[in-house]
Amino acid sequence: MSGIKELSASIGKLIYLRYLDLSYTEIKALPNSICKLYNLQTFRVNNCFSLEGLPDEMGNMISLRHIYYNSCYQFITGWGSRCIFNDHFQMPLNMGQLTCLKTLQFFKVGLEQGRRIKELGHLKNLGGELTINGLQLVCNREEAQTAYLQENPNIIKLAYLWSHDEPEGCEINYEYVLDGLQPHPNLKTLAVVDYLGTRFPAWLREDLLPYLVNLKLSGCKKCKEVPSLGQLKLLRHLELVGFHETECIAPTFYGVEVSNNGSSSDNANIQVFPLLKELVLDDMPSLTEWKGVELIPTENGGRDGVGVRMFPGLEKLRIRNFPLSIVLFHLKPNVLLILHQTRNVYISLSMWFNIENLCSFS
Repeated sequence: MSGIKELSASIGKLIYLRYLDLSYTEIKALPNSICKLYNLQTFRVNNCFSLEGLPDEMGNMISLRHIYYNSCYQFITGWGSRCIFNDHFQMPLNMGQLTCLKTLQFFKVGLEQGRRIKELGHLKNLGGELTINGLQLVCNREEAQTAYLQENPNIIKLAYLWSHDEPEGCEINYEYVLDGLQPHPNLKTLAVVDYLGTRFPAWLREDLLPYLVNLKLSGCKKCKEVPSLGQLKLLRHLELVGFHETECIAPTFYGVEVSNNGSSSDNANIQVFPLLKELVLDDMPSLTEWKGVELIPTENGGRDGVGVRMFPGLEKLRIRNFPLSIVLFHLKPNVLLILHQTRNVYISLSMWFNIENLCSFS
C-alpha cells in the first residue's frame, strides 16, 4: 500500500488530465478541486480502504468514462469473499449526470436525493460488472425499477446487497424490491446477498436469464425453499448459502414436472442442471432432506423413467456447516465431494452410479 494519505488541492490545475490512479493509497478524503478535472476520463481508487467518499460535485465531471472503486463483493475470483470496506462511504451527488460513464463497479444507495437508486437509470452506457449496496434503502418495486437494469444489455455481472440498518419510516417489501431489480437477459453472473424476502422473483428462470453462468444466493435467512433453478441451461457454478429456514430441497428445485402418465410437461428427455460444474451448499442448519425427481418407469421398464438426467456435468459438490442428516443422490461418477464441518451425512449409495469411480471423499 502506498503511504500517500493526502492529495493536494493543486491537482485541480491539471485541467487536461485524462487518467488518474490513486489506488492502494491511505487517502481519507479527496479535495473538491478534483472536480475541476473536466477532461478526466478514467479515475481509479481501488483498495482505498480509508476513503470515506468521493467529492459531491463529481457529478459535474461529464467526460468521465470509467470509475474503478472496489466493491465489498468479489465476483468469481474469490467469489463470495469480502474485502475491507468503509461503511461510511457514500456516492457523490447526482451521478446520473455522468451520461458517458461506461464503468461503475460499485454503487451505494443513499438516503438523500441525488444518491437514490434512480441515478443508475440515467447511466445508459454502463457495462461490465456492477455491485449495488444499500438496497435496504429502496422501499418498493417502483423505486427499484427506476434503475432500469432490465434495459441495459451491457451489464453482465450484478450483485445485489442488503444490510439490516433500515431507515425509520420506510416499510420495506424485500420481494417487491428484488422483483423490480430484474436484469437484462444478457446477464451472466448474479449474486444476491443478505436478502430477507421469503421467496425469489419470477424472473429468476431460464427464459428470462438464458445466459446465466454463475449464481450465488447468500444470507437468504427467511426463504423456506430454494428457487427453481434446474432449467438454467448454461449455469456452471451455483452457491446456496445461509438458507436458515429451508428444511427440504424439494423437486421444484429442478424446474421440471413429471406427470402420472410418465411424460414431462416440457420434454420426454430432461436434463436437470445440464452444464453445472460446481454446487456449493453452506450454512443451511434446518435442512433435513434433499429430494430428487420421482421417475416414472418407461414402457420398457428402464430405470431412467422418462429420461431425467440429474447433474450430468457435475464435477464438484461442496457441503459445509450442516448439523443434521441429509440424503445425497443422483450424482454421476467422478464427482469430487467435499464435506466441511458437517455431521451425520447419510449418502444413499443405491442412487450413486459406479460409486467406485468417485474421485475423492473427505
